[in-house]
Amino acid sequence: ASVNVAFGGYGANGGDGRAVRVGATDDLVTGNISTSGVGSYGIFAQGVGKGGGNGGFSIAGGFSKSPTATLSVGGGGGDGGNSGLVDLFSNATVTTQGNNSHGVWAQSVGGGGGAGGFANGASITTDITSLTATVGGFGGGGGTSSDVKLINTGGVTTNGNDAYGLWAQSLGGGGGEGGFSIAGSFSSSDAGSKVAAFSVGGFGGEGSTSGNVRLENSRGITTQGLTSHGVVAHTIGGSGGKGGFAVAAAIGRTSSDPKRNNVNLSVAVGGGGGDGNSAGTVDLINTGGVTTSGDGARGLYAYSIGGGGGDGGGL
Repeated sequence: ASVNVAFGGYGANGGDGRAVRVGATDDLVTGNISTSGVGSYGIFAQGVGKGGGNGGFSIAGGFSKSPTATLSVGGGGGDGGNSGLVDLFSNATVTTQGNNSHGVWAQSVGGGGGAGGFANGASITTDITSLTATVGGFGGGGGTSSDVKLINTGGVTTNGNDAYGLWAQSLGGGGGEGGFSIAGSFSSSDAGSKVAAFSVGGFGGEGSTSGNVRLENSRGITTQGLTSHGVVAHTIGGSGGKGGFAVAAAIGRTSSDPKRNNVNLSVAVGGGGGDGNSAGTVDLINTGGVTTSGDGARGLYAYSIGGGGGDGGGL
């Protein structure tokens, strides 16, 4: 008999981000801050969990004149790291010049899950028996994002497209995709064959929860540019990863002897998509004037969105 086995390595988990604090309730950031150029932020505070590593792929195969069996399993993706709390307290006067040059930005972002490795396997024999089974690696889960607090008591002006005045967000990490799976079994025996192939796609990883967001503003915010929103606060739960597709084929030679039966069985099951997860709450309290002058530029913009579920793998 011939037996062939292969396993992909597992991806490592991402590291966690620590808490980020800029200023304090009794010690706010002060002074005049001015920037110019594309992507030049006034104040930027961010906590990020690192993404999980991808699982290794797996390929196994055998050719023999005796009964042959093959197993191949893709490695699972690592889980994304969690991100820490982000607190930002500003009384600074902030002015930016340039597209994508935001005034004051605070965010917490969970790491995405790693993708599962694919799995391929094949068994080829001149004997009557050939069996192959393959399983794609499962996607890693997303990392949790933490709460975000942004307190602003200073004036903010931006001049440029897609240049927001105040921005506070929490984003849960998305789940990794499941690995695809392909299995094939073949027999060339004229004595009747018993051939089977089983293939299962890897399941998508689960998205993670996002934290609560609180944004308080008591001073004037002015933006000049297309889709340059004044004050934005949102939280979005992580989406689930997509399941891996699966393919299976079992092929046996038809015996010239009518008394001998051929049994060819192939089963393929696509991997299930990962679940999306819940988003936190959003509190936006504004007592300052907000002025926007560009097309598509909202004054106050707040929302909480749960993560979408991942698509199932096809066949």
